[in-house]
Amino acid sequence: MIEKMKKLSLLIYHGSKDHILNGLQNLGVIHLEANKSVTNENIIKVKDEISTIHKLDKFLTVVKDETKGKKSIEESSSKREFVKKDFTKFLENIEKEKEHYDTLVSERDNLKREREILDIWGEFDPEVLEEIKSSGLQYKFYSMPSSQFGKLDISAYPIEKVAVVKGVTYFVSFFSDPKDLEGLSATEERPPLKRASALDKTIHDLNIKIEHSVNNIMEYIPYQDELKAEIVKLNGLLDFDIVNASLESELDGKLLFINGWVPNKTLKSVEEFLEKGDLIYLLEEPTSEDNVPVKLKNGKVVTLFEPIGKFHSLPIYTELEPTPFFAPFFALFFGLCIGDLGYGLVLFTVCVLGMLFVKSKGLKPFLLLGLILSFVSICTGTMLNSFFGEPIVAEGATIPFPDFIKNLVFFNLNGDMYASMTFAIIIGVLQVMFGFILQVINKIKAGGIQAGFQPLGTFCILAGLFITISKMLAGVEIPLVQFFGKLLYSVPSSDITLFGMEGLRFTGVVILGVGVLLVLLFNNIDKPIFVRPFLGLWEMYSIVTGIPGDILSYIRLFALGLAGGLLGNAFNQIAFMLRDGIGGVGGIIGMVLIMIFGHSLNLALTSLGAFVHPLRLTLLEFYKSIGFTGGGKAYAPFKK
Repeated sequence: MIEKMKKLSLLIYHGSKDHILNGLQNLGVIHLEANKSVTNENIIKVKDEISTIHKLDKFLTVVKDETKGKKSIEESSSKREFVKKDFTKFLENIEKEKEHYDTLVSERDNLKREREILDIWGEFDPEVLEEIKSSGLQYKFYSMPSSQFGKLDISAYPIEKVAVVKGVTYFVSFFSDPKDLEGLSATEERPPLKRASALDKTIHDLNIKIEHSVNNIMEYIPYQDELKAEIVKLNGLLDFDIVNASLESELDGKLLFINGWVPNKTLKSVEEFLEKGDLIYLLEEPTSEDNVPVKLKNGKVVTLFEPIGKFHSLPIYTELEPTPFFAPFFALFFGLCIGDLGYGLVLFTVCVLGMLFVKSKGLKPFLLLGLILSFVSICTGTMLNSFFGEPIVAEGATIPFPDFIKNLVFFNLNGDMYASMTFAIIIGVLQVMFGFILQVINKIKAGGIQAGFQPLGTFCILAGLFITISKMLAGVEIPLVQFFGKLLYSVPSSDITLFGMEGLRFTGVVILGVGVLLVLLFNNIDKPIFVRPFLGLWEMYSIVTGIPGDILSYIRLFALGLAGGLLGNAFNQIAFMLRDGIGGVGGIIGMVLIMIFGHSLNLALTSLGAFVHPLRLTLLEFYKSIGFTGGGKAYAPFKK
């Protein structure tokens, strides 16, 4: 759901500006319409400070990650007191250490690159080259692609091959007359300036200095929280400066104006504050022209799915928030794509262990979402008759499952392809139809009852077709699918003629016809009614060509689950063949290793697909059916 907002207009007396803005920031619930692109000297200064501290914090994190094996420096109360009292000096000390460290690392990396060149030419004394040069001989170092060097007449030039590295031949030439090298087309290389042993010693000395510098830097790592706290504080100051600079001047600067938005549930506390200030305010309902910020308000479980919807964008204020409606489908799709009881148990176990041992609060919601998705995977894996690629119910099944689990098996994913595909397509039909119901509600909210007739017509077309062909569903060997078919035909025609076998088909045709009429007559309701049928033909074309393709996209639910099951079963067969072929303890060890490697790889690939493909079905097919507009502006309260 989207939280309801009130539009706030503020006129502030200039003498009370700072007091009012501080109070609003302490209140921390009003979204003010500040101009984020506004700038002045103070804003630039604060942004630079934030950027500097971000870089230092990132630098300390990198050093901490690189020195995980080392004993960490414990914090001291005296140093923490110094940090609090003289934070500027604290930052300067870190910057000096970073600058010193970066200089040492840069110098060492340059020497390492020079050392790599020496590895090509080998160990020699550069002084000897100078003696050769003083005797009247000249020298040059060259490189050439080996394919070209092989065609070169070596006897025609005073050259000596030194090395071949990655398809490049390196060679040197000693000559007294440059004419000796006429016609030689090669890349001239820079001669090494130092001996390899001298470079090695210099690099060794630099490594010692770098290690000493790292030890100094590690003394600052326990105080990263202070850096993060300073960033939070500066962001508050930055927000204050931006809002301050965004105030519009009225009456020669005596009054200052700004708009904002207040969540309805905070109105009481906001009005209590505003009544006490030197200001005039107006609270009113937003109009259709207003770009109202969006604050999502969902239950604890649905909130876990909000990051999935944010892969697209936030809804606009006037439309339905789709998260509560796609969340159950997404969980079901994920489970169907995993399609294996064993893999579901592994994922569930990983999420449980994560909840117990991972301390990061930011990861907790994702682990809770993982628990939900893996639990659904356990259920769907049972339904699809798969446990690490092996059937739960089959003649001569490898694992003897209890009856209560076997009773939950609806069909064999690897056995009846037609039933599996039908099941996936029916799920697609149901979600798309559900999406058009939501689109009807969305359109009515935005443009009145007439605006909802076109998506209602599309829904009727789908529903009419579904009812008309539903007789075929009763013959499909899937209990869930049979349920729809038999339910529609279970009422005797003598009791209710409308729902007899022929009557039901007639009803479907009628609903289909109503849908076509609604699409033809209520598309583009801003146009004259005699023009709409012609425009409606294009709408009908879009429905006929677009929606079947959207529904067929749901076959990926069947295909991914099938691929994962077949691949898991293939690894099992390879493992059993190795066990039987080698025999004894060696065969058992080989079988276990292949199973661990194979199923780990399969689970990783399947889990990736189980996230990506339901995400695609949600953000493309489902969002298209609900007529999702998106592009909403996030609610960002002015707060400290």
